[in-house]
Amino acid sequence: MTRYLMLLILLCLLQVEAISQNSPIMLCDSSGANCTPFQSLDSAYANASSGDYIDLPGGIFSLTSSINKEVHLIGAGFNADSSLVTGTTTMTSISFGANAHNASVEGIYCTSSINTGSTSTLNGISV
Repeated sequence: MTRYLMLLILLCLLQVEAISQNSPIMLCDSSGANCTPFQSLDSAYANASSGDYIDLPGGIFSLTSSINKEVHLIGAGFNADSSLVTGTTTMTSISFGANAHNASVEGIYCTSSINTGSTSTLNGISV
């Protein structure tokens, strides 16, 4: 009986993991009222306006360009207590350009580096 219960729990967790891996990246305006799904972080960022939010599901992501506008990257989390169901949101590196004033990043595990550029003075960055 215990074996069957454990098997059922494992199958449920695998199903949740499969669902979370197929979740789209959501680009939402600053009010949160209008959201659009995207399949890549680059396309969501390209369509983002200053003040927009990009919600990332669990998974590994990279942004090929520097953040050069006020966007807010929100991940599903990286601690075991906050990402057990959704999976960890991971980025290899995050780069802020000269116009990234007031941009923010939260709930994302960065495996390599966070760069602000050598000649830029940025205000209001939140990581």
